[in-house]
Amino acid sequence: MDETPSPNDLKRGEYPPTAEMTVSPPPEKPVITDTASTDTAPISPDRIKNLAANSVTVREQYSREEIHTGPIPDPTTLARFVEIYPNAAKEIFADLRAQSEHRRKLEASTVATNNTLALRGQLIGGGLGALGLLIAGAIAVFGQGLAGFGVAAFSLASLVTVFIYGKQSQRRELKEKSAIRDSIERGEPIEKLEASE
Repeated sequence: MDETPSPNDLKRGEYPPTAEMTVSPPPEKPVITDTASTDTAPISPDRIKNLAANSVTVREQYSREEIHTGPIPDPTTLARFVEIYPNAAKEIFADLRAQSEHRRKLEASTVATNNTLALRGQLIGGGLGALGLLIAGAIAVFGQGLAGFGVAAFSLASLVTVFIYGKQSQRRELKEKSAIRDSIERGEPIEKLEASE
């Protein structure tokens, strides 16, 4: 009975009869490495012939990888879909169109809501400011000029503070959006942009 030695029993450069060889990848001259030893140097063609003569299995392995990103499949994949299901392309494009229309409607709705809320806030703020000035005027008319001035100053100061805070918030938001646009133009991956939020 022929006993196969373990890889630990072999000297460097010796191979057991069942050693596995991996060839990867063409189109240039293949690089062959031995998975049965720690020697990662390419194996010479003479050594391969010697191994083949000693019944060593040589396996060639090639791999190819294609990557596509985007909302619709690449043309090759789309053509395969159409082979399986003739209306696939029409349905994929119809879904894409419907999704785009839905997104635009949501964006329009968001803008309209934000505009309504901004107008409402301005009206309420203006009304409260006017009410504060009326109260300040009434207090001043009844002989408390200093108290009336204090109420008027407080009303105006609060309106100015809200206005300044709103402008700073808008500037900060515009600066963040500008930074995101710049990142996209530089071609940074979307995962990095999402992680920074």
